[in-house]
Amino acid sequence: NTPQLLQVDNFLSPEECDTIVQAANPIMKRSTVETAGQDGKAKEHQDRTSTTAWLYGKDSPVVATIHERVEDLVKVPKSYSETMQVLHYTPGQLYKVHHDYLTVYNDEARYAEGHNRMITVFFYLTTVEEGGET
Repeated sequence: NTPQLLQVDNFLSPEECDTIVQAANPIMKRSTVETAGQDGKAKEHQDRTSTTAWLYGKDSPVVATIHERVEDLVKVPKSYSETMQVLHYTPGQLYKVHHDYLTVYNDEARYAEGHNRMITVFFYLTTVEEGGET
């Protein structure tokens, strides 16, 4: 059961990448994780040391347009998508191996209703000389 992987070169323009980076930089905060028994409350954790910003389509025409293009690419209505999450890693920061889906580990209604990830879409907004693995 190997997941399918699709690479789409130049899906975002350099200008779109710059716009996303500029919008995210001032609102970056320490990344968090949600684990079993936390009742949906995200907390800082040693397994995830990056910073994160959340960008909303209602606040940015560029983000809204990208959501529409992703919808067309994956053939899943954008109403099923999450908010755009922008991550930043400095040397030494990490997110340890994990799955991008949620196991049903409690009785919270949102899991029972099927709110889970079926597709993950990554955009690399900048290039680096070395590192940058995901």
